[in-house]
Order: sequence, then structure tokens, then C-alpha cells
Amino acid sequence: MSGDSAYLNNGATIADPHAILFIALNDTPGGVCGCAILTKPLGVWFDSSKREWAVFTEDSSAMSASPSFNILVVQKASASVFVHHATASNTQGNHTFINARLLNGNPRASIQITQDFNPGGSLSGTLNDHPVGVRYYPSKKRWAIFNEDNKPMPVSAAFNVLVGSAASNGGKTALVTETTSDHHIGTTLVNNPLSNGNPNNVTFVTQVFNPGGKGNIGDPHPLEVAYPNPGTMIFKETINNSDFTVPAVGAHFNVLIFSS
Repeated sequence: MSGDSAYLNNGATIADPHAILFIALNDTPGGVCGCAILTKPLGVWFDSSKREWAVFTEDSSAMSASPSFNILVVQKASASVFVHHATASNTQGNHTFINARLLNGNPRASIQITQDFNPGGSLSGTLNDHPVGVRYYPSKKRWAIFNEDNKPMPVSAAFNVLVGSAASNGGKTALVTETTSDHHIGTTLVNNPLSNGNPNNVTFVTQVFNPGGKGNIGDPHPLEVAYPNPGTMIFKETINNSDFTVPAVGAHFNVLIFSS
């Protein structure tokens, strides 16, 4: 680690500035509490001097000691995995609209996003110190990436986008909804056969404002995943706001799950 960054010394990412990465803060890898407190929005960037990718805090604050992240690396862009750039023409207010064949007119798409400071290892990049989610606009037949706290979307911000699961090489998508029971216990349970009773699962999560083009519940907080310790008697993966708040009942989350 160095300053605001945790470097990924991994054969899948070293010296490959064009890799497309997706991340999820994992508070309990393998069911063991790492318990690194990270309450800030996160992104990835490529350090050209080290020739390595890193996870970093979007507000440039110090990275917590010994954090753990689930990392998905896709080596090549395609119709279902690509980098979206916010431009003056596709950005309005806190939204940037995506124009992609697999997404246009498809309100039921399952999308994962990760903020990317400098796609392709560019020497310059754009920070976006805000929690982000995805939202479908029926009138435009377009999906948008939006800042959940309603702050303006910076022009030139960039995001890695994954549509569905085909390009993930083994992951399965699902939609998870915060229930009254979840709200009572303070965490969102992921009830899925790939992760139930399996602390070694690898899960990614993106908040979705209105799955299927219906609903309007945001969650303006950074996210993490965790598998509770056995003493809690909760044998399911969980989604949490990393700043210790609880999502509103009815909030929705796209998940991408690998059994290990």
C-alpha cells in the first residue's frame, strides 16, 4: 500500500493498462474478519511508473491498513465489457448516459460498474468522490450511471461497465432487495445457492435505482460485501453500506457471484 492506494501485484493485471477491473470491498474474505474500515468511494487506477493497477480512495484519503477486495479482471473490451466516459454530450446533472447495444431498451439488464481514474493508463485522470449506482430512464431507453448523492457528474469521469455474466467466465447474476427483515438486522442478506453457507464466495455489487425501469430508491453510500462469522448464525453473504448506515427498505442491488 502507498498513501491512498492498495496495489494489486497480480499476473492478470501487471503491465496491462488496458485490463478492465471490477472491485468489491470484502470485509471478511473467507469468512475471516479483516475489518478494515473504508467509508469512502473507491476506484481503480493504473500506475505507469510501477506498471501496476491499484484500488484507491476517490477523496485521496489514506487507505486503511490491510483491506481486502474481490477483484474481477477482464483482459479485453467487448460489447458486454467496456469503459464508459462521461462527456459533455452524454452527461446531465448527476447522470452520465450509456449508449450500448446490450443496454439500450433493456431495463432488465444486470450491470456492474467500477470507477476507473485513468483507463488505458492515461497520464491524467478524473476523480469522482461520490457513491455511484445505475438507473434506467424509460423515456430515453437508456441506462445511466449516477452519483447517488446528487452531486454533479464530472465530465471525463470514467467507469468500467460489465453487462450480464457471460464475459465474467463463471459468475452468475442476481437481484437482491433490502427487506424489512434485513433492515431490522442492519444488513442486506444475499439468499443465493452459490453463496449460502459458502464463506469463500466472491461477490460483486452495484446499487440499481429502478430494476426493470420500476422503482425509485437510491442508496447514497459506498458498499461492501461480507460473510458474517458463525456466531451470528447468519450463513449468507451480506451487502452493507461501508459507512455503517442501513439501506432503505426496497433498495435494490445487482450482484455477480462466483462460488469461489
